[in-house]
Amino acid sequence: MTTLKITPISSAKQSEGVVAEYHGVKLIIARAGQNYSAALAKAMRPHRREITKGTLSEDAAASVLAKVISEHLIKGWTDFVIEDKEVKYSKAVAVQLMLEDPDCREFVLDFASDMTNYLEDEIENTAGKSQSSSDAQS
Repeated sequence: MTTLKITPISSAKQSEGVVAEYHGVKLIIARAGQNYSAALAKAMRPHRREITKGTLSEDAAASVLAKVISEHLIKGWTDFVIEDKEVKYSKAVAVQLMLEDPDCREFVLDFASDMTNYLEDEIENTAGKSQSSSDAQS
């Protein structure tokens, strides 16, 4: 049976990531899809009681989120320099970045959640044309 799909998401972009520039650093960010959601739910399971009671600390929640983002969303980076030293990508350093820079964490989450960042290139380039031609036919 043919897969029914309207949204032309690129499988490669979704899993391998897309370059997004954040303050001069080129982050490679995968899409926050089903794998990410499932991993986040699994990582939060041990904290279910605290979440239900509303007692999960912000630090604990941020720690879990940083680990899941680093494992599933951040695939690498380039041009990351601090004090004239290149910061090499690793999952451990990505966790540290997500913990110590909440604005960057929010940027990654926003970018990864925006499906338009992961559209097939051909569709991306013709999206305006197809809308124009359908408007002309109406």
